[in-house]
Amino acid sequence: MIFSGLVKDAINFAIQVHEIDRKQRRKGKDIPYIVHPLAVGLILARVTDDEETIAAGILHDTIEDSIVERKVTKEQLMTRFGPTVAYLVHSVTEKDKSLSWDERKQIMLDDLGRCDDWRVFLIKSADLISNLNDLLEDYAREGESAFSRFNTGKEKYIANQRRIVEKLLKKWPRNPLTVELGFAVQILDRVSQGNSQTPPN
Repeated sequence: MIFSGLVKDAINFAIQVHEIDRKQRRKGKDIPYIVHPLAVGLILARVTDDEETIAAGILHDTIEDSIVERKVTKEQLMTRFGPTVAYLVHSVTEKDKSLSWDERKQIMLDDLGRCDDWRVFLIKSADLISNLNDLLEDYAREGESAFSRFNTGKEKYIANQRRIVEKLLKKWPRNPLTVELGFAVQILDRVSQGNSQTPPN
Protein backbone atom coordinates (compact mmCIF):
# COMPACT_ATOMS: atom_id res chain seq x y z
CA MET A 1 0.00 0.00 0.00
CA ILE A 2 1.31 3.42 -0.97
CA PHE A 3 0.37 5.97 1.67
CA SER A 4 -0.74 9.50 0.86
CA GLY A 5 0.56 12.66 2.42
CA LEU A 6 -2.08 12.39 5.16
CA VAL A 7 -0.57 9.25 6.70
CA LYS A 8 2.98 10.53 6.29
CA ASP A 9 2.01 13.80 7.96
CA ALA A 10 0.36 11.86 10.80
CA ILE A 11 3.59 9.90 11.34
CA ASN A 12 5.62 13.11 11.34
CA PHE A 13 3.24 14.82 13.78
CA ALA A 14 3.11 11.82 16.13
CA ILE A 15 6.91 11.70 16.21
CA GLN A 16 7.03 15.39 17.10
CA VAL A 17 4.44 14.96 19.88
CA HIS A 18 5.76 11.79 21.47
CA GLU A 19 9.48 12.48 21.05
CA ILE A 20 9.44 16.20 21.83
CA ASP A 21 11.51 15.87 25.00
CA ARG A 22 13.37 12.68 23.96
CA LYS A 23 12.16 11.12 27.20
CA GLN A 24 8.65 9.85 26.52
CA ARG A 25 8.72 6.07 26.82
CA ARG A 26 6.25 3.23 27.00
CA LYS A 27 5.21 2.64 30.61
CA GLY A 28 8.07 1.06 32.53
CA LYS A 29 10.20 0.42 29.46
CA ASP A 30 13.12 1.98 27.62
CA ILE A 31 11.24 1.91 24.32
CA PRO A 32 10.34 5.17 22.56
CA TYR A 33 6.63 5.87 22.92
CA ILE A 34 6.25 6.35 19.18
CA VAL A 35 6.69 2.59 18.63
CA HIS A 36 3.17 1.93 19.93
CA PRO A 37 1.21 4.39 17.72
CA LEU A 38 3.18 3.23 14.69
CA ALA A 39 2.36 -0.39 15.54
CA VAL A 40 -1.32 0.56 15.75
CA GLY A 41 -1.06 2.17 12.33
CA LEU A 42 0.54 -0.97 10.87
CA ILE A 43 -2.19 -3.19 12.32
CA LEU A 44 -4.84 -0.94 10.79
CA ALA A 45 -3.10 -0.84 7.41
CA ARG A 46 -3.39 -4.64 7.20
CA VAL A 47 -7.18 -4.55 7.34
CA THR A 48 -8.29 -1.22 5.87
CA ASP A 49 -7.25 1.14 3.11
CA ASP A 50 -9.12 4.05 4.71
CA GLU A 51 -6.28 6.49 5.23
CA GLU A 52 -8.14 8.71 7.67
CA THR A 53 -8.58 5.67 9.92
CA ILE A 54 -4.90 4.73 9.62
CA ALA A 55 -3.84 8.33 10.30
CA ALA A 56 -6.13 8.52 13.33
CA GLY A 57 -4.66 5.27 14.64
CA ILE A 58 -1.17 6.72 14.43
CA LEU A 59 -2.40 9.87 16.18
CA HIS A 60 -4.66 8.14 18.71
CA ASP A 61 -2.58 9.06 21.78
CA THR A 62 -1.58 12.58 20.77
CA ILE A 63 -4.32 14.30 22.79
CA GLU A 64 -4.27 11.95 25.77
CA ASP A 65 -0.51 11.56 26.18
CA SER A 66 1.05 14.80 24.93
CA ILE A 67 3.12 16.68 27.50
CA VAL A 68 1.48 19.51 29.44
CA GLU A 69 3.73 22.20 27.96
CA ARG A 70 2.72 21.27 24.40
CA LYS A 71 -0.75 19.82 24.87
CA VAL A 72 -2.42 18.69 21.65
CA THR A 73 -6.11 19.52 21.24
CA LYS A 74 -8.91 18.25 19.05
CA GLU A 75 -8.98 21.68 17.40
CA GLN A 76 -5.32 21.42 16.42
CA LEU A 77 -5.89 18.03 14.86
CA MET A 78 -8.93 19.36 13.00
CA THR A 79 -6.91 22.22 11.54
CA ARG A 80 -4.05 20.00 10.42
CA PHE A 81 -5.77 16.71 9.53
CA GLY A 82 -9.43 17.57 9.03
CA PRO A 83 -12.62 16.92 11.01
CA THR A 84 -12.78 13.16 10.47
CA VAL A 85 -9.32 12.39 11.84
CA ALA A 86 -9.88 14.77 14.76
CA TYR A 87 -13.22 13.13 15.55
CA LEU A 88 -11.73 9.62 15.44
CA VAL A 89 -8.83 10.51 17.72
CA HIS A 90 -11.14 12.29 20.15
CA SER A 91 -13.47 9.27 20.17
CA VAL A 92 -10.75 6.96 21.53
CA THR A 93 -9.32 9.53 23.97
CA GLU A 94 -9.95 9.47 27.72
CA LYS A 95 -11.58 12.84 28.29
CA ASP A 96 -10.83 13.68 31.93
CA LYS A 97 -7.58 12.51 33.52
CA SER A 98 -8.63 13.98 36.87
CA LEU A 99 -11.18 11.19 37.32
CA SER A 100 -10.31 7.92 38.99
CA TRP A 101 -9.07 4.97 36.94
CA ASP A 102 -12.40 3.17 37.41
CA GLU A 103 -14.42 6.20 36.31
CA ARG A 104 -12.30 6.81 33.22
CA LYS A 105 -12.50 3.19 32.08
CA GLN A 106 -16.26 3.05 32.64
CA ILE A 107 -16.76 6.23 30.61
CA MET A 108 -14.72 4.74 27.76
CA LEU A 109 -16.83 1.57 27.82
CA ASP A 110 -20.03 3.63 27.88
CA ASP A 111 -18.79 5.69 24.93
CA LEU A 112 -18.04 2.51 22.97
CA GLY A 113 -21.53 1.26 23.79
CA ARG A 114 -23.11 4.40 22.33
CA CYS A 115 -20.85 4.48 19.28
CA ASP A 116 -21.87 3.07 15.89
CA ASP A 117 -18.77 3.97 13.86
CA TRP A 118 -16.73 0.99 12.62
CA ARG A 119 -13.62 3.17 12.38
CA VAL A 120 -13.67 3.86 16.12
CA PHE A 121 -14.06 0.14 16.82
CA LEU A 122 -11.18 -0.67 14.49
CA ILE A 123 -8.79 1.85 16.06
CA LYS A 124 -9.69 0.73 19.57
CA SER A 125 -9.18 -2.91 18.52
CA ALA A 126 -5.74 -2.20 17.06
CA ASP A 127 -4.75 -0.25 20.18
CA LEU A 128 -5.82 -3.08 22.48
CA ILE A 129 -4.08 -5.73 20.37
CA SER A 130 -0.82 -3.78 20.38
CA ASN A 131 -1.01 -3.17 24.13
CA LEU A 132 -1.72 -6.80 24.99
CA ASN A 133 1.05 -8.11 22.75
CA ASP A 134 3.41 -5.78 24.62
CA LEU A 135 1.99 -6.98 27.93
CA LEU A 136 2.67 -10.62 27.09
CA GLU A 137 6.28 -9.80 26.19
CA ASP A 138 6.70 -7.82 29.42
CA TYR A 139 5.09 -10.55 31.49
CA ALA A 140 7.39 -13.20 30.02
CA ARG A 141 10.39 -11.04 30.94
CA GLU A 142 9.31 -9.49 34.25
CA GLY A 143 6.53 -11.65 35.67
CA GLU A 144 4.00 -10.01 37.99
CA SER A 145 6.03 -6.80 38.21
CA ALA A 146 4.91 -6.03 34.65
CA PHE A 147 1.65 -4.81 36.19
CA SER A 148 3.35 -2.34 38.54
CA ARG A 149 3.39 0.31 35.81
CA PHE A 150 -0.40 0.46 35.61
CA ASN A 151 -2.59 2.56 37.89
CA THR A 152 -4.48 -0.50 39.07
CA GLY A 153 -3.87 -4.11 40.05
CA LYS A 154 -3.48 -7.09 37.76
CA GLU A 155 -7.00 -8.45 38.27
CA LYS A 156 -8.73 -5.14 37.62
CA TYR A 157 -6.58 -4.41 34.56
CA ILE A 158 -7.30 -7.81 33.02
CA ALA A 159 -11.03 -7.53 33.80
CA ASN A 160 -11.20 -4.14 32.08
CA GLN A 161 -9.41 -5.40 28.98
CA ARG A 162 -11.84 -8.33 28.77
CA ARG A 163 -14.77 -5.93 28.96
CA ILE A 164 -13.36 -3.88 26.10
CA VAL A 165 -12.88 -6.98 23.92
CA GLU A 166 -16.41 -8.17 24.68
CA LYS A 167 -17.83 -4.75 23.86
CA LEU A 168 -15.91 -4.52 20.58
CA LEU A 169 -16.99 -7.99 19.44
CA LYS A 170 -20.61 -7.32 20.40
CA LYS A 171 -20.75 -3.95 18.65
CA TRP A 172 -19.13 -5.14 15.43
CA PRO A 173 -19.13 -8.93 14.94
CA ARG A 174 -17.65 -8.54 11.43
CA ASN A 175 -14.60 -6.70 12.72
CA PRO A 176 -11.67 -7.78 10.50
CA LEU A 177 -9.52 -7.94 13.64
CA THR A 178 -11.82 -10.51 15.28
CA VAL A 179 -9.15 -13.24 15.11
CA GLU A 180 -6.59 -10.96 16.73
CA LEU A 181 -9.09 -9.97 19.42
CA GLY A 182 -9.64 -13.65 20.14
CA PHE A 183 -5.88 -14.04 20.44
CA ALA A 184 -5.90 -11.09 22.86
CA VAL A 185 -8.43 -12.93 25.04
CA GLN A 186 -6.09 -15.94 25.08
CA ILE A 187 -3.28 -13.65 26.21
CA LEU A 188 -5.46 -12.37 29.05
CA ASP A 189 -6.36 -15.94 30.02
CA ARG A 190 -2.73 -17.02 30.14
CA VAL A 191 -1.49 -13.98 32.02
CA SER A 192 -4.30 -14.24 34.57
CA GLN A 193 -3.19 -17.84 35.18
CA GLY A 194 0.47 -16.85 35.48
CA ASN A 195 1.40 -18.33 32.09
CA SER A 196 3.74 -16.23 29.94
CA GLN A 197 3.76 -18.55 26.92
CA THR A 198 2.46 -17.17 23.64
CA PRO A 199 -0.89 -18.76 22.73
CA PRO A 200 -0.87 -20.89 19.55
CA ASN A 201 -2.11 -19.14 16.42
